[in-house]
Amino acid sequence: MLNHFHYKNYDPDFDTRVLAESVLQRLEDAAPYSSSILGMVEKTPHGFSASIDIRSEHGTFLATAQGTQIESVLYSLESKMKSKLSHWVNTRFERIKSSNWFRHGENFQKSAHSA
Repeated sequence: MLNHFHYKNYDPDFDTRVLAESVLQRLEDAAPYSSSILGMVEKTPHGFSASIDIRSEHGTFLATAQGTQIESVLYSLESKMKSKLSHWVNTRFERIKSSNWFRHGENFQKSAHSA
């Protein structure tokens, strides 16, 4: 797994790096198994811009945030990504249920019980 933040036009202090790494760790815990996570924080003339890209065999998830305070940008980024990951978790079983594989499994279970 490749999980880290890159910083552009910005050298964060120790506390900010710890915060960014803790956000990354929490997202790693919520992400699909074996995901790679790349974060980018850029200092802009108006504050900060940040993005997180999670890539996995289940898809790619992307979130962005902007603001004047780095802490609020990182928390916003985490919140947006957790919302996307939560949506994925809640809908992935619906996709499996609607697939032929699941229906085939139901038919197999019914025929096994009736035999």
